[in-house]
Amino acid sequence: MPSLRYLFVVPILALISVSASAVTVHVPADQASIQAGIEASSPGDTVLIACGTYFEYDIVVAAGISLLGGGADATGVVIDAQHQGRVMFCDELVAETTIRNLTLTGGVAVGSESAGWGGGLFCTASNLIVSDLVLVGNQAITGGGMWIANCHPPVDNVEFISNVANYGGGLRVSGYGSVPVLSHCLFRDNIATVSGGGMYTSSSTPQIISSTFCGNSAWSGGSAIHSCNRETTIENSVLAFGAGESAVVCDIGGSATLTCCNVFGNGADWDGCIAGQHGVSGNISQDPMFCDLANGDLTIDEGSPCAPENNECAEFIGALGIGCHETPVHAVSWGTIKSLYR
Repeated sequence: MPSLRYLFVVPILALISVSASAVTVHVPADQASIQAGIEASSPGDTVLIACGTYFEYDIVVAAGISLLGGGADATGVVIDAQHQGRVMFCDELVAETTIRNLTLTGGVAVGSESAGWGGGLFCTASNLIVSDLVLVGNQAITGGGMWIANCHPPVDNVEFISNVANYGGGLRVSGYGSVPVLSHCLFRDNIATVSGGGMYTSSSTPQIISSTFCGNSAWSGGSAIHSCNRETTIENSVLAFGAGESAVVCDIGGSATLTCCNVFGNGADWDGCIAGQHGVSGNISQDPMFCDLANGDLTIDEGSPCAPENNECAEFIGALGIGCHETPVHAVSWGTIKSLYR
């Protein structure tokens, strides 16, 4: 029988080999464009994009890589498709792939069938992690900001702002294999010319946690969410100030279950498929007291019913925490200022 110490040599060497082979491809230092950086990478590599605005479209993401913006937040790296095509495309990525810390804007997907899906980001049948993104000013036939089908990526801290589509202005989720978990996401001012201003789900079972829907609109209802065929679960979230007949619409066997949610100020709040849920499981209908709704600051006042100490769930409701803090200004004499330097 061989010594046990030799049995561990191969796996250890394999781990060292994988670690040693992973590289970081810098854009634009190593490769001039994002697409070139992706094409120069291999599974396990990181494509790190320096701060700036990149005018690219129809970017095809490769499996197994991490595509990261190098800024302090998502606004540091902006990918602007300039209405020449969708911004980014992910198709059947089997190996785990990460997209993080980017702003995707100016994407357009208006062709027939899949060519009209997902103006900012199109994702189907992929092992994807999506976090810290801003999808703003994109448009499509369905899924203006993002379209997810037959996959279940975690979607964390993503902002869907001012995207437009017929169905799912901000996001469209479809397919029986789609069970995404959306957490700490913001849906603001998205437009659906038909239904699902913030989000449209069909034949999928998404879970929405600690998110905020505000100012979204839909012509035929579902200013925040349209749930079709299957169940959508919504927890600790705000659905407010939407324009349309109802905040939530369900059809063809679809349903929506809300827990610890605040639905307020929409065309209709607790009606339709969520009519019996007001006052149950911590659900409320009260002004969320956003700090500066007119200028897009959706943090909440400390007296908001969405603050933990002000609701029966004792938890934050919505994507953003307490804000509204102003720096106090005190009158100080010149003599006092001079005394500080004596």
